[in-house]
Amino acid sequence: MSQLNKTRYRWRRGILLRVLPVLMILLFAGIVKGQVYMHDSLAAYLEQATRNNPTVQAKFNEYLAALEKVPQAGGLPDPEFSFGVFVKPMELLGGNQVADFQLMQMFPWFGTLHSARDEASLMAKAKFESFRNAKQELFFDVRKAWLELYLNQARISVTQKNLELLKAIERIALIRFSSSTPGASELGTNQMGSSSDLISLYRIQIEMGDLENRLADWKTQQTVLTATFNSLLNRTSGTPVSLPDTLIPEIPGGSFLAIRDSIWSNNTMLSMLAAEKQAYDERIRMSKRMSYPMFGLGIDYMLINPRAGNTSMMNGKDMIMPMGKITLPIYRGKYSALRKEAEFMSLATVNQISAMQNSLTVDYHNVLKMQNDATRRIRLYSRQSDLAQKTLNLMIVEFSVSGTGLDELLKIEQQLLDYELLKISAIVENNIAIAGLDRLMASAGGAQTE
Repeated sequence: MSQLNKTRYRWRRGILLRVLPVLMILLFAGIVKGQVYMHDSLAAYLEQATRNNPTVQAKFNEYLAALEKVPQAGGLPDPEFSFGVFVKPMELLGGNQVADFQLMQMFPWFGTLHSARDEASLMAKAKFESFRNAKQELFFDVRKAWLELYLNQARISVTQKNLELLKAIERIALIRFSSSTPGASELGTNQMGSSSDLISLYRIQIEMGDLENRLADWKTQQTVLTATFNSLLNRTSGTPVSLPDTLIPEIPGGSFLAIRDSIWSNNTMLSMLAAEKQAYDERIRMSKRMSYPMFGLGIDYMLINPRAGNTSMMNGKDMIMPMGKITLPIYRGKYSALRKEAEFMSLATVNQISAMQNSLTVDYHNVLKMQNDATRRIRLYSRQSDLAQKTLNLMIVEFSVSGTGLDELLKIEQQLLDYELLKISAIVENNIAIAGLDRLMASAGGAQTE
């Protein structure tokens, strides 16, 4: 072996011995992915949001207020009490009347109060369904905000790992650069190698600067997303949020045909509109009964003093007289208008139900497409990420030994970063789609984590 070949052999052997520890760390990090499993806290956050969110609390208080209308609607009119005092006693056969007292109770037509109570109860039910809908919207918003928070945190974590990878590659480039001191017999060749290694080092540092900038942007975004999530729970903006290390793609809780049927039967907006429709139908029946006469029952008590010289056996005896009263609803226009108003409102609610069903159908297909697309991308990016990781491991070995292939190395490193981020984004999008299905079916659901 010539002296030149021996020198080159020792030079490459020295680089390999210095690079080998870094190389082993990179390969081990690419193959073994340690995970820290943590408890899923999303269910606790949903419960906390239900208790503390002011919008949901407002809807619940509206429901309680609507319940208080039921006894109001079903109550009888207040009794009427009237009295009169004679300044000068009125002479009667049985004495002198000095005062008159009347008590009267009015009664609506038979069934009117029952219809009024039913209408108020159904309106209260509609308010309750509105409260449930607000709670389902809150559940969806909390799950979506939580998933977006996880996505951004995962971007930070993946970017930090790739930044560490670039730092390790930078150490390899530094080792190669520091080992490329030219000897007397190969000064020109080694100077060219040293210049090439320095260029590689600069390019790696440029790539690291870009990643550090993206990392800073995502950390700033994490603060905004945390404040958004905490606002849904009515907490201070800086309250820490517990997030899992990994997220499992959720799957629908049944066949899509069963899900569609569940939407028609359980959706809170449809239930609210159905209750309103029943309430307006009851108002139609009540308006018909209101056009019938009201009647009253009462008593008249006449206070009579005895009159001197009156020999009648009734002299000075008070009089009690039962009384009856009836209204004459001869002005029919207002009752007809009241009935037509209820009929038009009932018809409008039918139209709203039809429009809501159409909207839910579109939402169902959009969410279904979103979930199918996300599932397909999860499979694709998982496969692409594995291939990119294997390619990167091989190229790191090649670069550490020969110093060539930096362009492809940086390119595949960027592809690996993109595939990992796209995979996580697809998982989050899939779970948001499942949350959308749960919202349509009025189901709380929950994210699955490892």
